[in-house]
Amino acid sequence: RFCGAYDLVRLRRLDFRADADHAAEAPADGMCPKDMREHRERLLETLMDQEEDDDALEAIVGGTWAPSEHELAERVRKGVLSGAFVPVLCGSAKRNLGVRELLDAILDYLPSPLDRAAVSGSNPRTVGESVSRAPWKKEPLAALVFKVAPVPEVG
Repeated sequence: RFCGAYDLVRLRRLDFRADADHAAEAPADGMCPKDMREHRERLLETLMDQEEDDDALEAIVGGTWAPSEHELAERVRKGVLSGAFVPVLCGSAKRNLGVRELLDAILDYLPSPLDRAAVSGSNPRTVGESVSRAPWKKEPLAALVFKVAPVPEVG
């Protein structure tokens, strides 16, 4: 039964309870498994390798520097934006477990519309006309909306 997870960036344990609307947080220091520390070290090494930051990597391996939660989150975000890194989260939408943490991760690590350049496409009302939309409030809205619905005959 799924009941919790470890957050390697924030070094915390998340305990999911069926009767709560969010995870109970507990510091991971002193009670985390050895594997968590090893996975965090691998995360740090991967982030430093992808940035080619040899000085930071040596300081981490030597134990003379540990990045703050904010510094580590920024490095994860840079890796995600460059396409070199994919964050992995777990939860259960059916039981509302980990949903808040997923939304926080989307805000913390994934690109916002402002991180993107203008998008080009064609105007469906005028055949052949190419239009561009920048991610600004004053631009006309362009959206793709879809709904996934189960088909009883398919399952």
